[in-house]
Amino acid sequence: GSIGFPDFLTFAAAFGKPVESKPALAKPTGHLPGANGTAGLSLLPIATQNATEAIVAIRMTEATEVMGYNLQVQFDPMALELANVTGAEGSVFDTEGVALQNASADGKLLLADVLRPDAMVSGDQNLVLLRFNVLNPTISGRIEIVEALVADGANRMNTLVGAHLDDVRALP
Repeated sequence: GSIGFPDFLTFAAAFGKPVESKPALAKPTGHLPGANGTAGLSLLPIATQNATEAIVAIRMTEATEVMGYNLQVQFDPMALELANVTGAEGSVFDTEGVALQNASADGKLLLADVLRPDAMVSGDQNLVLLRFNVLNPTISGRIEIVEALVADGANRMNTLVGAHLDDVRALP
């Protein structure tokens, strides 16, 4: 009845492969807990040289072979305008940035990607960099991870607790 992150993982596994007969794609009916039950997410501001720009890293901690992610982020559209998104290198879709990006005018941002086996994220690493234009430096911007799903190499998923960052501004 719905299409979501498990479907995206199934699609990514078949992406770019030849179809010799009818593909055998099956939607998982649930998900087993993955290897990232203790992993965490944080939002870290990164210093910039430009007062009209703010950069925030979405950082994973204690990650174990993260091969895919689905992040729903909310930011204050009165204070910030999304300029671009840079994801971890090694997408199975051979894209620069994050394979699936959808931003709305009300500050909702959906990011999803699947990484090649040689590019899985482990340990403490930045998963995504968000670059914003600061619309009004007198307003404190806010960014929040509303929902986060990560998949390990066996397509097992974990829901991670979101993080939020108040007072997003250009940091000298």
